[in-house]
Amino acid sequence: LICLSLFHDRQTIALPTPTFHFYTKFDQTGWLHFKKLPCQGEKDFIRQFNRVKRARIHGWYIANPNNPLGYGLPVNTLRSAVAAAAKQKIIVIVDEAYYEFFGQTLAPRLHEFNNLLIVRTFSKAFGLAGVRVGYIITNPRWTKFLEAQRGPQLICSRTAIDLMQNLKRQIPRMRRQVQ
Repeated sequence: LICLSLFHDRQTIALPTPTFHFYTKFDQTGWLHFKKLPCQGEKDFIRQFNRVKRARIHGWYIANPNNPLGYGLPVNTLRSAVAAAAKQKIIVIVDEAYYEFFGQTLAPRLHEFNNLLIVRTFSKAFGLAGVRVGYIITNPRWTKFLEAQRGPQLICSRTAIDLMQNLKRQIPRMRRQVQ
């Protein structure tokens, strides 16, 4: 939904690699162009971050913590990157699929940024990979825009009810496992 709604034909998205393979599917279709930035940890991220500031980038996708390498960027490093990207009107998408295991997030600081979207999933900590349900944390402006794009009921009502019932049962177990 985010890629389809916020970016246009052949716009460039910075993508630290290696990363979750799904995002390269947009590159393969020719619809978006991903500028792959080799990144093995925080040092590489800072170096690549300086390249992003100089490039013609429309978006920046960051998995934090990284999948498959597992390194996590400290909140202050990420905060500096998002702030610098905002000055260049670059939209930053932070994928926090493993947030429950990592525990660090920019979510409490969303009010500082107009260019930040955080995406999370129920797949990892809750063990619901087959359901493919996640959520976006962002500011009210982006929320309103994305709601208008997605249309009514992105998932069917029965799936949503099953998901909520499952989550209620899973929260205590998930908290024990993650701690």
